[in-house]
Amino acid sequence: MATEFSLVEEGYAVKHVLTVEDAKDEMNNNDYDLAILDINLSDENGYDICKYIKKLKISQ
Repeated sequence: MATEFSLVEEGYAVKHVLTVEDAKDEMNNNDYDLAILDINLSDENGYDICKYIKKLKISQ
């Protein structure tokens, strides 16, 4: 949350999600320049979503 607050204060647009499933939905439907991920997520881990993003971007 501190990172989110700092980025917003600096003028960046921030989208915060709580699950890998929500992150996948966001990545499928939007273009992002940067993703900051937590390794310890409730439904999967951050490494899994990194692999998913890489496959998604390669297939586009």
